[in-house]
Amino acid sequence: MNVAVQKLEKLGYIRKEQDEKDQRMTRIHLTERGEKILGNMHEILRSTEDTLLKNMSTEEKILCRRLLLQMSDNLFQEKEFRDMPCKNPFKE
Repeated sequence: MNVAVQKLEKLGYIRKEQDEKDQRMTRIHLTERGEKILGNMHEILRSTEDTLLKNMSTEEKILCRRLLLQMSDNLFQEKEFRDMPCKNPFKE
């Protein structure tokens, strides 16, 4: 993960700073450039979702979401994924 953070910092998407209270911690913040890219990503994701779900009825969209949630739950219940320090992307 450190390599990814270094790349994002080098590209100007994030900036790192030491925590004022705990010098062992480093805070990571989005830069203006990072915020702009994030906004573009949201647009791209919405457009991709629209493309994926076009020509589906409301019932089919609901079923699709339910199946994706179940697959995601199944994956995160597996030992290899259970203790990962990330959240299930399909849960809100």
